[in-house]
Amino acid sequence: MLIGVAVSALFLWMAARNVEWSRLVDELGRVRAVPFAIGAVLALGALIANAYRWRLLLGETARVTVADAFDFMAIGYISGLVMPQRLGDIVKVVMLARRGGASRTSVLGTVVVERLTDIIMLLVLAAIFVLTVRLSVLLQMSLIVVALAAAATVLVIRYHRTLSPPLFSLARKVAPGRIIDVVEAQVEKLAAGLEVARDGRGFATAMLLAALAWVLSGISMGAYVSAFNLPVSWYAGFLVILLTNLGGILPSSPGSIGVYHYMTILALGTWSVDQTSAMSFAIVTHAMTMLLIMVTGFWALTRQGLSLRSVRDGAVS
Repeated sequence: MLIGVAVSALFLWMAARNVEWSRLVDELGRVRAVPFAIGAVLALGALIANAYRWRLLLGETARVTVADAFDFMAIGYISGLVMPQRLGDIVKVVMLARRGGASRTSVLGTVVVERLTDIIMLLVLAAIFVLTVRLSVLLQMSLIVVALAAAATVLVIRYHRTLSPPLFSLARKVAPGRIIDVVEAQVEKLAAGLEVARDGRGFATAMLLAALAWVLSGISMGAYVSAFNLPVSWYAGFLVILLTNLGGILPSSPGSIGVYHYMTILALGTWSVDQTSAMSFAIVTHAMTMLLIMVTGFWALTRQGLSLRSVRDGAVS
């Protein structure tokens, strides 16, 4: 948490150091309501597409509806605003596994595949921009690291059945057998959640839903750009989505405060948007994202008869 807060503070300082705050306030008052509202509706559509994707990935692992998948996904998001970064995924895994009567480890496997589809979409979008927009060397190196991580994940999913037996056989020679048995049992449960990635048709459908969610998110950000009348290309929203998601890999405070704002300024800087205008855009779109997370999160908590305190206590029990 302390590292995340420090990273957020650094990025927030970099984002705000050259901002003209009096002009920023004036620009906030000129935001057009209609395209902004359209952007919010499209962002909600992206969340719904993600819920359908997760339900597909869950398959027979947990018997829950799409509505339940949406609820626990939303609860995971809102938990990420009050807990250290990344714990939101753990919360949604624990709570959905409990509701669906499933193994937490198996549900975690579906989240791994879910994240893999997102990474693949990020890399596809990055490849398009690498060919059309000059990205910095640092960003290109970051994308290479993400690509290597994705490739390693794909290899593990593809060959875990071949690699596991000899690895566990070797481990039993150097570690107590009971410990290895426990680890092996958990790996098998995790593998059950990864099975959909081995099913070509199921994984292709999950990728289509991931693509739909990313396209809706990009168009949503484009609508926000239109609301601000920024002098950028029509595809600027997609570059904002790319860089803010790439920045989300970094440790930061809940809500990616600072990191989101700086990466948005960096993206809009491609079209020489000044830092004050870019910062006003970042503040409003970040606030809209947080509002959407809170509204859907509290709605989901109410539907499931839960509270944030009960979720926190249940996730750590």
